[in-house]
Amino acid sequence: FTYLQASPWNLDPFTTVLVSSAMFGIAHFGQGIKGMLLTGVVGAAMGMLYVVTGSLLAPIIVHILIDLRATALCYLRAATQRQPA
Repeated sequence: FTYLQASPWNLDPFTTVLVSSAMFGIAHFGQGIKGMLLTGVVGAAMGMLYVVTGSLLAPIIVHILIDLRATALCYLRAATQRQPA
C-alpha cells in the first residue's frame, strides 16, 4: 500500500486495493485460474478492510478465521474418510 500510494505512483486507496489484489492473485498462479481469482478477490476484501479500518488487525483476524475454517474442513474430511481397522 505504502509503495503504491507513494511517488511516483500516487494511487488513491481504491486503485491501490485493485492493483495490489491483482498482483496478489497473479502471485498465486500455481493454484490455477480459479485459485488466482479467488485469492485476488479475498485480497481485495482484505485490502478494503484495511482501508476502512486503517489497521491491519481486522484483516489479520479475518485471515486467521479463514485459515482455521480451512484447517477444520481438512480435519473433518480426513476424519470421515478413515476406515475402521
